[in-house]
Amino acid sequence: MTVMVPFSTAQSIGLRRLSRGADVNRVLLYLASPAVEDLADWKIRFRVNSEKLLTGSLLQIAEVFKQLVRLQAEKPLSFREKKMLERCRTMLISEVSVARNTPEADAQVLLQKALAKCGFQFPEAA
Repeated sequence: MTVMVPFSTAQSIGLRRLSRGADVNRVLLYLASPAVEDLADWKIRFRVNSEKLLTGSLLQIAEVFKQLVRLQAEKPLSFREKKMLERCRTMLISEVSVARNTPEADAQVLLQKALAKCGFQFPEAA
């Protein structure tokens, strides 16, 4: 399917260019690194994470993803955070797949390996 949008309004409706290989590499390095932002209050965490997802930045999506994966390892996520984690997972897999021109299964394995380097397990699809 082809969707045609006037170039002048593309950014205002949330369309952006596909991530490049360098962006994917940064995401993989971030997922493999031990650093994770910690926001204790769930209301603030949900608001900040929602704002990050709205930017459309692949790195910020990875930040939200990793934070929720770490949190899920410690305690059960709320329904809304589970949905957010699943959305991040889907977005990361599809973007890496298209940017690297590989099947989604291969992109998922790539993300799993990166996340495993810092001791986290890649979540299964809901």
